[in-house]
Amino acid sequence: MNRRLFQWLSLGAVLGVSVWAIGATWDATYEAIPDGTSLAADLDTVIKSFKLETRNRASTEDIWGTGSDDNALHRLGSARAFIQNAAPTDLVGPGQYNSAAGAFGGTPLSTEELGASVIDIGAGRLWVDLDGLDTLNDLDDRQLNVWNETSNTFVPVLARDPGSAGIGATNLIYNGSFEVTDGTGATGSTAVPAGWTAVAPAPTFSYKDPTGVSEGEGLAVDLTGTGASGAISQTLAGLKASTIYVFRVRANPTTAADSCALTVTGGVTTPTTDTSAVGTAVYETLEASVTTTAGPASLVVKLVPVANTDVCRFDTVTVFEKNANVAPAGLQAIYTQDIVNDATIDTTFTNNVYLTTGVTIPSPGYIVQVDVSLSVGMLNATMLTRISRDCGGGFVAVTPVTGVQSEPAVQEFVQNVAMSYVDTGPTVGATCSYRVEVREGVADTTEVNPVSFDGAVQTGSSLRLLLIPTG
Repeated sequence: MNRRLFQWLSLGAVLGVSVWAIGATWDATYEAIPDGTSLAADLDTVIKSFKLETRNRASTEDIWGTGSDDNALHRLGSARAFIQNAAPTDLVGPGQYNSAAGAFGGTPLSTEELGASVIDIGAGRLWVDLDGLDTLNDLDDRQLNVWNETSNTFVPVLARDPGSAGIGATNLIYNGSFEVTDGTGATGSTAVPAGWTAVAPAPTFSYKDPTGVSEGEGLAVDLTGTGASGAISQTLAGLKASTIYVFRVRANPTTAADSCALTVTGGVTTPTTDTSAVGTAVYETLEASVTTTAGPASLVVKLVPVANTDVCRFDTVTVFEKNANVAPAGLQAIYTQDIVNDATIDTTFTNNVYLTTGVTIPSPGYIVQVDVSLSVGMLNATMLTRISRDCGGGFVAVTPVTGVQSEPAVQEFVQNVAMSYVDTGPTVGATCSYRVEVREGVADTTEVNPVSFDGAVQTGSSLRLLLIPTG
């Protein structure tokens, strides 16, 4: 018999496994090879099998090439986010491995990573929210979220514009393209642009027509500096407290040695200034991100020729709330239903909560319409019901109590009770929950949400929220 074959068979006999199956199944038996009874001559075979199996498994998601492409990078598309309705809190699996202890541990995403400095094991992990704001018929918004180590929660990944700061879709500045000059839009005007104020010592003004402007249709304004502080300004009042706003302008230092600046004052750290290159005669974008104060918030934007006689051409001034949520074009509907018979004998409203659902208010300009249809089967009973709301701080009743009285003379019957409520001032950013509460007498025999009562099939009860944009 061939010596190598004999060694393989001997190894199989010692280990109690088929040597031809080494590596076929990665289990405790495979991990025990080699042991103290293994033949030294077969160690190379075991090592080769181990390397092959390691490569085969790891190469599923990592690049195991040869030579320069053996770079251990993850393959394109190999990242896998959590995909579920509720925000995950733990890793799937044994968690991180503690080599010093020789054990796994720490599955919560908020667990600090071993050997790191204040880094969660959840850092960088993603979650796709399947139901989002809408749970009707699996109409998923599939919002992408990322783990936030400060709050130990997942937060939405917000879309950003091509610039260096995220913006919304509404420009807060007035006459940012200087189309309104002296009321005529004439290029020959020398007046301060409408909506803007000259800052003493006032610069001189002139306007360029569309043929002389590379920034699209419309006008551009030329400011010639007078003194060291000449500028035009515009004040934005009534802004959100402690909120980041992004300011941008296209600026062109038109002649040699000219320099232009965008300056914002009134924020937490001011002034904030972005200054152009010198004398390029080419448009560039100046940008400033400013956080408003905690109190009533106002910011002042200035367009400044940096030095006396500097000539600066400005166009397309824009101001946005950073990462502002923009109301969608249509409404969003959120439903919950209950078709299970509920035996309810309870005289306390808050103990009999039948239907609850909620919605996150994404931005200003929304109302929430709440519609309830409560299916009730009664036997000589009295029932009271109401709608309660919680946008933070606990549930509070928001509708008058609705009474439901059975027919006299001990008569079974089924009816639907309709209630509605319009929340005209939901808290922006809060998850507002709405629920149906019921109260009965001690001797009542009411059943809420009967699927079948006295032979009549019912559809059960429902609670619908309509998140409606009003702007």
